[in-house]
Amino acid sequence: MDERSRERIAWRAYHKACALFRDNGAPEADCEDLAHEVVYRLLCCLEQGNPVCDRWIETVAYRVLSDYHRKRMQEREAQAHLAHECASGDEAAWYSLLALREAMARLPDAQRVLLTAYAEKDTDCLRAIATQEGVSLGAVYKRAERLIVHLRRQLRDE
Repeated sequence: MDERSRERIAWRAYHKACALFRDNGAPEADCEDLAHEVVYRLLCCLEQGNPVCDRWIETVAYRVLSDYHRKRMQEREAQAHLAHECASGDEAAWYSLLALREAMARLPDAQRVLLTAYAEKDTDCLRAIATQEGVSLGAVYKRAERLIVHLRRQLRDE
């Protein structure tokens, strides 16, 4: 496929995805970022020599939108839980959260990224870590779980 055809397909995917995101309740500020994710996946698929059709674009866009809504819901739940903990005057929970943030700040960047991706259930990030390090996805999950156990011990000892 020549460069011009790829560009035309990418623009069509971008505009279709933007329209789909707007129609399904994504804020305007996030539509462009989500559409870029669809175009990125499209270009990766084309790079591998796989054919792409309009149905494929819609399917990928719906998956990206689903991931977006799931992450937004998890963020809202976490913020509501944190607000409830703070409003209820549970000082122990507040200091535990503060200690956890300090412990996370002391971790190397790679471990912090791993823990954040694990906590947020960001499978794309976890897959990227597995690919980058040349290990299985299960090994990455196991590493994150061992790191959590290590952090718990460290926080308990403090």
